[in-house]
Amino acid sequence: QQQIGASTTSAVILGIARDTRDFHADPSSGARHGLTLEFAGGPLGGTNDFYKVIGDSAWYFPVVWDTVFAPRARLGFAHSYTPGSLLPIGDRFFVGGIQTMRGFEFGRAGPVSSIDSFSILGATKQLIFNLDYIFPIAPELKVKGVLFFDYGKGFEDGETLGLNLRPTSGVEVRWISPFGPLRLAYGLNLDPRVGDQVGVFEFSVGSLF
Repeated sequence: QQQIGASTTSAVILGIARDTRDFHADPSSGARHGLTLEFAGGPLGGTNDFYKVIGDSAWYFPVVWDTVFAPRARLGFAHSYTPGSLLPIGDRFFVGGIQTMRGFEFGRAGPVSSIDSFSILGATKQLIFNLDYIFPIAPELKVKGVLFFDYGKGFEDGETLGLNLRPTSGVEVRWISPFGPLRLAYGLNLDPRVGDQVGVFEFSVGSLF
């Protein structure tokens, strides 16, 4: 409600990455590490003054029988550096959903309204660990299964970053289809709170990373 109205973001975004994966759409070995820095406002103009940093590291280790162990870690934080200004809603971290924490609805692994427990607020910090064990189901059709454990959280304004995170686990099916990677995932929330669903089914089409 405090951000109703028009605002302008003028920013510079710098990113660097190193990618040694053998096949970006369906990797079985290698790793990808990336760092993104964003600076908005100040001498660049605009009405929003903030900085944002995101680190992302994913590894792929071949195991046996064409299976792969794939751990991933993400750390991000953003902050408005002008007294009295707010971090724009669209630049907050929304932890929860198939791209971040399976087993949560979008954004619900982060801050929610204390009034109704349903409105998601977005976070100023995030820490996410994804552990995937990938195994073939129909190799000739490029269909694979995934057993996963996710452990992460979006942190409220002023909350200290720590390892007291939210756990989920579940299964996923991935198909490298002619029109791009297709994902179907069902995750169980291992520590549900008021307003949370115990299980969440989701799908996506596009890049796995």
